[in-house]
Amino acid sequence: MERIPAYARVLGVLLAVVTVPILGFGVLAGTLSAVVTTAHMHRTTAYAVGDTPRLRLDVQYSDVVVEAGADGRIVVDDDHTAGSITRAAAAWAVNQAQVSISREPNGVSVRMTGSLDPGMAVKWSRDLRVQVPARTDLEVTSLGNLAVSRVDGNVLIRGRYGNTTLRHVSLRGTSIIDGGTGQVRLDDVTVSGSTSLKSDADIVFGGSLVPGGTSLNIEAAGPSNVSITLPYPTDARAVVASSRGNLNADPIWDFTTARSALMRTWSADLGPNPTGSIRVTTHEGKISFWTG
Repeated sequence: MERIPAYARVLGVLLAVVTVPILGFGVLAGTLSAVVTTAHMHRTTAYAVGDTPRLRLDVQYSDVVVEAGADGRIVVDDDHTAGSITRAAAAWAVNQAQVSISREPNGVSVRMTGSLDPGMAVKWSRDLRVQVPARTDLEVTSLGNLAVSRVDGNVLIRGRYGNTTLRHVSLRGTSIIDGGTGQVRLDDVTVSGSTSLKSDADIVFGGSLVPGGTSLNIEAAGPSNVSITLPYPTDARAVVASSRGNLNADPIWDFTTARSALMRTWSADLGPNPTGSIRVTTHEGKISFWTG
């Protein structure tokens, strides 16, 4: 009988050492999945409101969706699931963070109270969805992902970790969107008044500025990329400043460049005799200026 080479025996032992724990973890995961008990909490509440209501959200432990619904009411839908190995543990976990809703003069305030401690939970999910009249002012504080769509109003967003996305939104008055360390993305957004965007991550703006003195200020605090897409012409003068970033712009904008010891600056009139302004400030990363 031919002897098995020594290296083959060593390799076989090593494979066994690696494979057995992996199989063990797989069996454990399958066993836990089979015995998990799930607690589910789903609550939908509607509130009558007048014209141009205000929605205040302070949500720490959930992804949030705010979207346009029917006029004259705000509908809050909270869907929360937690799973654990016992029914009592699952019920305990699902009740750790509670949503409290209160009426305000022509508005609704939604706040998540308590604490999130999923230590006894094997699985966890929470979704908070709010439908508002299309013309609604928003004030949102959120740690998770936030998506806003088809809303027209004054918007104040304070994000922390998750991504902030606005689609088909009209920003009025003094609107401020601070994404924290999460990405900020605006698609098909119309700016009137004064809007400020800030993030330590990437910022993407696609939309338009209402003629007549509208301003858009973008500040990328980290090593971030900034992308801006606007129709040509746009009633604004653009100034882009970066200490170590580079501008990549459509030639139609005709940017000119100035340099100093600490900063490089690009500027352009985006339309004839502009009355509005766009200011972009970055530390490093790519700045893109497109037409669309």
